[in-house]
Amino acid sequence: MKIRPTGEYVVLELELQRTTKSGIIKAALDAAQRVLTGRVVVAGPGRTENGAIVPMSVVAGDRILFDKFLVSMIEVANETIFIGKDSDIIGVLEDA
Repeated sequence: MKIRPTGEYVVLELELQRTTKSGIIKAALDAAQRVLTGRVVVAGPGRTENGAIVPMSVVAGDRILFDKFLVSMIEVANETIFIGKDSDIIGVLEDA
């Protein structure tokens, strides 16, 4: 099943593991960790403001930081995905 978000909503995928600077691999979903790293799977067209669509600040494939308490976690076809608003994304991670 595919999900096509509407308006300013985005479908996010959690990164399953992350590597620290010292090379240690940690689980991405730590109970104490509030900010998570993920990837935008698909983004809606944008929010409507004064009759015009304001484009999204992220696109599919962007690696992002998001607050796990501001997004909804759902199960679709035995896969856990997150759905949130464009404004719930804290930042886009870019390679230096």
